[in-house]
Amino acid sequence: MARTKKTETAEKAPATKKAAAPKAGKSAGKSAKVAVLLQLTNEEAQNANEVAVAGEFNNWDKEAIKMTKTIGGFEATIELKKGTYQFKYVLDGEKWINDPTRKVVDDGQGNQNSVIEL
Repeated sequence: MARTKKTETAEKAPATKKAAAPKAGKSAGKSAKVAVLLQLTNEEAQNANEVAVAGEFNNWDKEAIKMTKTIGGFEATIELKKGTYQFKYVLDGEKWINDPTRKVVDDGQGNQNSVIEL
């Protein structure tokens, strides 16, 4: 089964700019991102050679986030701001599947997508 692990990490500022200190009275945690570990077993991945993650967080780009091959399947860690995101796995660049362990929602166009809720 696919598993998810969440951990808090601080958002990093671009290398060319210094991060501004939080203003008095403002919460420093607003810019925090959550590291989400996505895992898919070989069976769930239908023995694909390559798996990617595409969703609202990367403009549905099926090339942007390639999962790493492990002994038992595939995994990827993505950092997202708190919110709700629809996504799918892309097997071998062609077949789009949902995460079998996550809630699925209708996208309003007759398709269903998995959901990450942070």
